[in-house]
Amino acid sequence: MKKLLAIGLALAMLLTLISVLASCGSTSTPDGPKETKPETEKEADSVKETEADPGQATETDKPQESATEKPTKTKAEKIPTFDIVKLGNATITIDGTIEGAFKQGAPLICGVGTCKQWTADNTEEAGKGGGFLGDATVAENLTDEDFCDAFYFAYDNDYLYIAEERIDSTPNYTASDPRKPYSGDGSLIWFINNGEMVGGIQWNAAVLGSNAGDNRSETPVLGWFTDNSKQDASEIKNWEAKFVTDGSKRTMEAKIPLADMGVTAKDVGSGKFAFTFCTVDIVNSYEGDLPNMWSGVGYQLQYPGVGQWARSYRGRSVDFVPSFDIVKLSIGSAINLDGDVDEVYEAGQPLFCGVEQCKYWTANNTPEKAVNGGIVGDASLAETYTNDDFAEYFYFAYDDNNLYICEYRVDGTPNYTANHYNQPYAGDGSLIWFVNNGTLVGGIQWNAAVMGDNAGEYYSETAVFGWFNKNDQPDAVVKDWESQRQQFPDHYCLEVKIPLTDIGITAADIDAGKIGFTFCTVDIVNHYDGVTSNLWNGIGYQLQYPGVNSWANAYRGNVVTEPEKDYLADATAVLKDAFLSKAKYNTGNAVAPEAVLSTPVNLSQATGVKVTVKFDSEFDLTTLTGNGQFELSSGGKCDHSETHWDFINTLKGATLDENLTTVLDFAFSAGRADGNTNGEAANFAAINYIRAYYVGQDAGAEKVGFAITDIEFYK
Repeated sequence: MKKLLAIGLALAMLLTLISVLASCGSTSTPDGPKETKPETEKEADSVKETEADPGQATETDKPQESATEKPTKTKAEKIPTFDIVKLGNATITIDGTIEGAFKQGAPLICGVGTCKQWTADNTEEAGKGGGFLGDATVAENLTDEDFCDAFYFAYDNDYLYIAEERIDSTPNYTASDPRKPYSGDGSLIWFINNGEMVGGIQWNAAVLGSNAGDNRSETPVLGWFTDNSKQDASEIKNWEAKFVTDGSKRTMEAKIPLADMGVTAKDVGSGKFAFTFCTVDIVNSYEGDLPNMWSGVGYQLQYPGVGQWARSYRGRSVDFVPSFDIVKLSIGSAINLDGDVDEVYEAGQPLFCGVEQCKYWTANNTPEKAVNGGIVGDASLAETYTNDDFAEYFYFAYDDNNLYICEYRVDGTPNYTANHYNQPYAGDGSLIWFVNNGTLVGGIQWNAAVMGDNAGEYYSETAVFGWFNKNDQPDAVVKDWESQRQQFPDHYCLEVKIPLTDIGITAADIDAGKIGFTFCTVDIVNHYDGVTSNLWNGIGYQLQYPGVNSWANAYRGNVVTEPEKDYLADATAVLKDAFLSKAKYNTGNAVAPEAVLSTPVNLSQATGVKVTVKFDSEFDLTTLTGNGQFELSSGGKCDHSETHWDFINTLKGATLDENLTTVLDFAFSAGRADGNTNGEAANFAAINYIRAYYVGQDAGAEKVGFAITDIEFYK
C-alpha cells in the first residue's frame, strides 16, 4: 500500500567559477581524503542501513521560528534529515530572505563542530566523504556558533529553489575574481538523481562589486558543471539569484529551472533526488599562490556523499499547504468502491496533512494559522508524534454525477469505541467541508467506529455519514451513501460515492475550479465517555486544515483528467471469445446465436463496429431471404436496453471478395432502440449481451453456410 506519504540562480558574466571550490569533492584535494568506494555490494548495503531514517524526527526536523534565527545546531553522532518542500499554491520570491515556504521543511545543515567530530571520531559519516578538511588549527576554537551552513530546498513543477543560510564569524569578501581558488568564502552543491550525479552549482560570497572595501554584490555568479572531474569547465548560468549579507550572517536564494538540470518535478517528489555539499570558510586573506592553499588560510566542511554519490542523503518531500487534485474520470472509467486507493485516484495528488505540519502552523504565526489551520486540543498527547504516527490523505475524483472521496488514515492510536457516528469526540473521526467559490455549501462527517461490533470494538465495513448545510454538525442528516472501508495493519482506508445533487454542486462547478475543500480530523488517544467537562484534556486532539470557518481561504483543488485508457482492445477480445464460435449460419435457416457476459465490457470509446462475414461457397447475396439483426445490450438479454442494426438487409447489399468475405460497418449513431421492452438504448459503457440472429424464409433453397468470423470496434 502506498503512502503518501511529500526544492533555485542569476547573472552571466564570468567563466569558470569552480576553481573557487576546486578541491571540494575532488580526488586531488590537498589534505583531503581520497575518494573511496565500497569494496563489495555487502559493504554498500551495510552503509545504507546506517543512514538516518528520513521518517524519524530529529532535532533539525523542527522548523525554524524565524528567518533571522541561526541554523539549528546538529548532533555530531547523527546525520540530520532534511526536506524538499513541494510548494503547491505557494510561491517564493527571490529576494535573499528565507521565507516561510522554505522553513516549512527541515534544512540540510552542518556546522564546524559536527564535521570536526566526524573526522576525529572516524565515524560512518567521515567514511562516506563527510568531514572537516583544511587547516584544523585555524578552526581549533570554532564551534557551530562560529560557522554553520544550512541549505533549504523547495520545488514546483518547473523550478528548484535553494536558500543558503550561513553563519560565519569570519566572513571573507576580499576576492576580486570568483574564479580565483579559495580567495574568499564559497559553497558548492551537488545534485544526485537516483544515485547518479547529474551536476552541481558553485558560487563565491565575493562577486562583482565593491562595498565598503569588500568585493561583493547582491547578485551572485553561479557556475554549473556536469563532470565532477572537470569542474573548471563550469558553465556560467543566468539563473535568478540574490545574496544578502548582515554581519556574520549571509543568505542566498536561487531559482533553477529543473529542465536545465535534466530532472523533473516527479524525480524530486518521488524521493529519487539527493544532495550533498561542501562549503569553504576562508579565515585569512589568501593571495592564491601559496604552496599549501589551506595552511593558515582556512578550511571547508564537507557533507557525506561527496565523491560517493550513491551514499548521499535523499531529502523527503513535504508539502507546504499542499496543493491537491480532483481527478476527472475519463470516458468509460469507473471507481470500484472496495475500501482501498483505486489507481484512478493516483492520477492526482491527495489533500494531505500530518501532525508535524499542524504543530508547526500552531507554533508559528504562519499564514496558515491565520486561516485557522493547526493542532487543536491537547497538544501534549501529540508532543512526540510525527507524520508516521498520525496523518491523513484525502483523494478526490468525480464524474458527471458523483463525487468520490477516499480517506487514507495513518493512526498509531486507533480508537473505535464510539457506538454512534454523531457522539461528539467519542472516537476517531473526520469532517470535510465543501466550499463553492468561497462560500460554504455544507460538509460531511463520519466516525471511524460505526454500526457494528468487531472484537469488542464498534467497527463496520460500511460507514454512516452525516451531511449538514451549515456549520452546525449536531444537526447533520444521515446519508445512506455507498461506501466501503478496510482496516489494514498500519492504516485504514474509506471510500464513499456521493451524488453531486445531494450536496448541491455540479460537475461544471468542479470543472471551473470553483470547488475547494478543508477538513479536520480527530485523534482520540484515550477513551472518552462524552460527559467530561473538558473533552480534549488527556483525551485527544484534532488536526485542522486552513480554511475552517474562513471559507474563502480554503484551498481549491486542481482539476486533472485521468489519462484515458484504451478499453476497446480488452472489450473486443472478450466479445470475440464469447460470441464468434457461436455465430454460424445456413441460408434459409433460423439461427439466433447469443452470448451473455457475467462482467460487462466498456465500449464507450467506440463509435462503431465492423463485422466480418465469410461464406463457405459462392453465393449471390441479393438472393438472400429473411431478416435479422446485430444487437448489443446492457440489459443482459435481447430487447432490453438494446441497440440494434439491420444485419441481413445490410448483408444483402454487400459484395463478397475473392475470399468470399465481406465487412459490414455498423455506426453506433445509426443504431436503433425501437421495440425494446423498457424503451432504452444500450449503455455502451456496460455491454453484457451480444446477438446476431437470422431468420431465413426460403427453407427449400440450397443451403450455403456462412459465419461471422470477426468483430472489431473502432473509435
